[in-house]
Amino acid sequence: MRAVAALVLAFGVAGCSGRSATSCADLKTLSLGDATITKAQAVAAGRFAIPAADPGARAESIILPAFCRVQGVIEPAKDSHIEFEVWLPASAEGSGAAGSGWNGKYQGVGNGAFAGSIEYVGEGGALASALKAGYAASSTDTGHRADGADARWALGHPEKIVDYGYRAIHETAEKAKIIIRAFYGEPARHSYFSACSNGGRQALMEAQRYRPIMAASSPARPPRTSRGSSRPSPGMYWPRLSIRRTTFPLESLPRLGPRPSRSATRTMV
Repeated sequence: MRAVAALVLAFGVAGCSGRSATSCADLKTLSLGDATITKAQAVAAGRFAIPAADPGARAESIILPAFCRVQGVIEPAKDSHIEFEVWLPASAEGSGAAGSGWNGKYQGVGNGAFAGSIEYVGEGGALASALKAGYAASSTDTGHRADGADARWALGHPEKIVDYGYRAIHETAEKAKIIIRAFYGEPARHSYFSACSNGGRQALMEAQRYRPIMAASSPARPPRTSRGSSRPSPGMYWPRLSIRRTTFPLESLPRLGPRPSRSATRTMV
């Protein structure tokens, strides 16, 4: 069974902010700085066609409660093109059928392998399962479109490597929280992150880089090292990154500073 990584962000906000809610359609005009909302559409309860990751893939569908589907693009750097989606339960908790209301919380959804697509459905955490559980949820392709086993997009694109490494997950979370506050008229009471495999690395990267807004980090299992063994240490400290038959030193990626001590590493996991 695949391990699930959960990252809890510290946003213990109680009560309503007093701001009026924004309709789903009007979210398209929301100002998000370096991000643009390309589409904001109310989706009725019933069967929803899951967008295929690959053009030739067979289309799937799933039964979902009513929700507001927000799609957008974030461009924090010249070579960045981070696509993301935010799914917002259409009603307040307790106002409709089971699974139809917002529980007041936010869940970020991570990616496996080299990412490359929005996580609509999946075992380690996905938009559909988060929505059905009552969460306002977000997912990102981490800045590129490709099969999860294909890393050719990284060659010659250092900014896309940064987006995949950590920036896309954080930027998506920041934008999602703004969208949630605008839609419901109040912020999420608590925020979480759910994923597995590479998602464990994403959780640890977010926890280390943006520690001031973190309450706790509790990945069930960190990602595997390039040699295939599972170790209780953050994935960003892999000595080398294997991409198919080619091995790239991680010296080319941004460094976070000295490797943490063994005691600090044990505390994190």
